[in-house]
Amino acid sequence: MPLARHLLWCAKALLCLSLPAALTAAEPGVAAAADAPAFSGPATVPVAADFASEVYADPWDYANSIDLNTDDGPALNVRDVTSADGTIAFDVDSAAWISPLWTGWPGALYAGREGPVRPVVADRYSHASLRLYASRWLPASLFWDRCPPTAPAPCRGEVTFGVDQGWHTYVLPLRELSSGQQHPWAGDVVGLRLSLGAGAPTHLALDWLRLYRPDATTPDVTVRAAPAASAQGRRGDRDGGDRQGRGGVTLWWDADADPGNNTPDNPGWGQLPLGAEEGTGVFAAAAYPPGTYRFYRVSDGQTSAYSQPLTVAPAPLPMLDDPDEAGGEDYATAVTGDPWDFSQPSDVVGMDNVGDVAWADDQLHGTNAGPAPNDPNVYLRVGAPIEPERYHRLTVAMRYDGPFSLADAVGGGTHGRWSWTTQDMAAGIGAVPEQVVQTKELVTYTDPDRYTVDLHTDPREWVMEDDSGYRHGWRGGGVVTARLDVNEDRGPRRWHLDDVQLRADDEARGGAFDIRWHDNNPATAAGATVSLYYDSDDRGFDGTLLAAGVAQHEGVNGYRWDTGGLPTGRYWVYVVADGGVATGRSYSTGPVAVTFTPARYGPRVAAARIAGADRIATAVAVSRDTFPGGAGAALVANAADFSDALAAAPLAAAAGGPVLLNPSGRLDGAVAAEIRRLDAESVYLMGGVNAQSAAVEQSLRALGGVTVTRVSGPDRFQTAAAAANVAVRRWRDDGARQVGRRVLVASGGSFADALAAGALAGPARLPLLLTGPGPASTVTHRALADLGADELVVVGGRAALP
Repeated sequence: MPLARHLLWCAKALLCLSLPAALTAAEPGVAAAADAPAFSGPATVPVAADFASEVYADPWDYANSIDLNTDDGPALNVRDVTSADGTIAFDVDSAAWISPLWTGWPGALYAGREGPVRPVVADRYSHASLRLYASRWLPASLFWDRCPPTAPAPCRGEVTFGVDQGWHTYVLPLRELSSGQQHPWAGDVVGLRLSLGAGAPTHLALDWLRLYRPDATTPDVTVRAAPAASAQGRRGDRDGGDRQGRGGVTLWWDADADPGNNTPDNPGWGQLPLGAEEGTGVFAAAAYPPGTYRFYRVSDGQTSAYSQPLTVAPAPLPMLDDPDEAGGEDYATAVTGDPWDFSQPSDVVGMDNVGDVAWADDQLHGTNAGPAPNDPNVYLRVGAPIEPERYHRLTVAMRYDGPFSLADAVGGGTHGRWSWTTQDMAAGIGAVPEQVVQTKELVTYTDPDRYTVDLHTDPREWVMEDDSGYRHGWRGGGVVTARLDVNEDRGPRRWHLDDVQLRADDEARGGAFDIRWHDNNPATAAGATVSLYYDSDDRGFDGTLLAAGVAQHEGVNGYRWDTGGLPTGRYWVYVVADGGVATGRSYSTGPVAVTFTPARYGPRVAAARIAGADRIATAVAVSRDTFPGGAGAALVANAADFSDALAAAPLAAAAGGPVLLNPSGRLDGAVAAEIRRLDAESVYLMGGVNAQSAAVEQSLRALGGVTVTRVSGPDRFQTAAAAANVAVRRWRDDGARQVGRRVLVASGGSFADALAAGALAGPARLPLLLTGPGPASTVTHRALADLGADELVVVGGRAALP
């Protein structure tokens, strides 16, 4: 494009760019005696807020492969992709595109960084800027989509511009340029595509791309040439058509103050667009990433000294680790005591169409095989039925050999599915063909290796395969079989399954939640000051302050959020981190579910259910809720009889741990997992070998790092007496010398009174004895004497204890 046309078009389109180094009159030399330019305004400005930094805590700087998906679909007609030194380069031969924000595929689940998961709020980020190289001129467009691919009709807007030879910075005020279009830059944007109209082989490279919000804190900087230089030469045309600029002077920026490396293959320097006044240029500071920029001028082929530096100060990049989209409680860990981490074959109960199976490196390795090689599936071990309403956050970590392709052919089918059956289906009620239902495709790209999907969609049927006869989504009754369909390649593709998780939302337990975050910017990881907020959604940064002035340190940071008094609901957390000059902020990728509020925070009564699939799982759930940070001890009692568990209540209070229910003949996996989670040092085994067998005791000792003490007697009455004695000794060791003089006594023949007494026994430090007529009464008298009791509180009426 002729230069005059280029600048006239730039002015009309409100597009500012640095002109090609190849078009300067001569390679800039160094004139040490020349006067340096000066610029207006402060020497340090904050980097402008941009989408990728605030949403991913990871700017689109192309320093890692996840910044741009170059698989077919997100990219078109792109080949020979390379990445080095923070730039991504590729070749095109014809019309092509890349998608900084991919919309996802029609008929597929949305996961990861696909636009429908976390769209661009266009009203917050009104401008785009990109640093782009092209080996030749070509036309380009930036397209955006305001509705997902499932929409019945496209809702796409665009701006067009020309891409010149060499490196240039293109600044696009999207809101202004699209004003009046049917689908302007507004609302939620779920896709962004850079379309390149190459009619011949072209080499391109991208250094960075920003969707940003300009404001008064990061203004455009006017750079002025020295007066002597600006007065020489002829004045340019009114539209800036003189490529030497007004007065025959050009102004340049440089990111490293080394004119020796200002070569056409280096993106870190460029020419400034002309300013409104003679001898001036404009540096759009808000459009640029953090860095130190200096300015120089070229006049008659000579380069001036550099100006003083202008610093675009980096912002913190806070990233919330909890809460997050992966969620909280994992079904397999909580219910079966063994996560689906493929560290052992017992994680799987069956496989179809899989050959060459290997278990290594805590992964399941397999290859598609007959009779239907395009349908390799793995059945996961399910204990108690899965509750879809609770466990709905699915994470799959896997990779495969070979390239990405969705073709229905050998070498294609790089997508999987989540499949299941419910209790109703197993009983033949509302059954569908093959008794299995499945989700839409989970498309698995070359990168990344981990995908998280929320199976609760709105509307709920959006999660389901389009031709599924089961339209209820991941909802309703208990799920009794769970299956991962790994891919649909018709050939012998090799794959590697690392981890599958099915989690609930992160939850506030006992009226509190531990927020965790870290800073992805090493420059601000230590020393930034943080404020924490909660919000009813994940946009706007307009929530309620939780804490201010929190000192951030390197690594993982934590803050315990007291959720007392909050109405039941789901809340997103966000962090605002002040790095001194610039501020970074980011929302959590998932919510915290608040379902319980302690009564001490007000008169409002809150209800919560703590439950598992059976009494063993319920006891584990109570333990997790009561001791979210672990406990030094745990008590294990018979799940089939009430007496030992009730007698254990005071000892549990004295030891500071939960009572877990367990079968008599074996250690349940969920109980073992909970003891490991508690990191308990002591386990009290309640009752004799008929109540908890020697095999249970051996399994507990095999956990490692646990001292196992059996608390027992020949019958329930003497076991209760033994538990009372141990509890009193522990309380007295803690300094409560008068403990044991007052004792609770309840009937050992039925559970009701002892259950009521147990709730009082622990907090009041009262031992609890079980008694009855005949020999049981004698045991009680002996225990009272051993304790030194002088006051007896009988629980229940005369019908219970005469």
